[in-house]
Amino acid sequence: LRPASSGRTAARQASMGQAPALPGGWQEDEEVFYVGVGHGFLSGDQLVYGNRGTVSGPSTVKDGADHRRVAVKFPGNSGPVACFVDALTRSPPTETIGGSWKIGDELVYNGAVRSLDDGDRLLPGGRCEVVGPAPDGSPEGSAAVMFPGHSAPVITASLSREDEQLRCTLLGSCLDMCLATPDKLVVPDKAEVFALSGSGSITPSSANSSSRRCCRGGFSK
Repeated sequence: LRPASSGRTAARQASMGQAPALPGGWQEDEEVFYVGVGHGFLSGDQLVYGNRGTVSGPSTVKDGADHRRVAVKFPGNSGPVACFVDALTRSPPTETIGGSWKIGDELVYNGAVRSLDDGDRLLPGGRCEVVGPAPDGSPEGSAAVMFPGHSAPVITASLSREDEQLRCTLLGSCLDMCLATPDKLVVPDKAEVFALSGSGSITPSSANSSSRRCCRGGFSK
């Protein structure tokens, strides 16, 4: 005896009033939630983390991986999109990604300069948007982020919020000015610039318009 082919199995299910089984055990018209990395297509259609859609049938991309995908119709898209079954769930996903990020958060890359295989580059201080979760096993704080002009999202944990990055930058520069051995000692509370005399005592010095002083909120001129 030989096992029935998938085509005969589908025909038998149809004859019994059952819809043919789809990859992952999904059924047509079943509600799903997308939990993969968000990205857009040339057609203008989009996949967005957390979006709710409806299974419309089998994937027909014909690239050898249709057995791992199903077609899903999401509101606002022009037609069904082939989604991998491991990027779909029956329950709404958590809103928090990487411990503290959310989809759409505008973050700053604070890692080292990196050149990617597709030619894109990561530069410290580059702004990016959270578009999805990082794969299981990624370092804590990781997320999938999209940089303007890049061809695909990047997975990284070297992220911070813009206000945190600005605060650290200003504080670091402030400490460099105020704590290093300077030829000018900045006194924030009095808004005056003092010069160190040869004996090490502090004597008032005229401040010119180009002098920068350290203040509580950052720098002023």
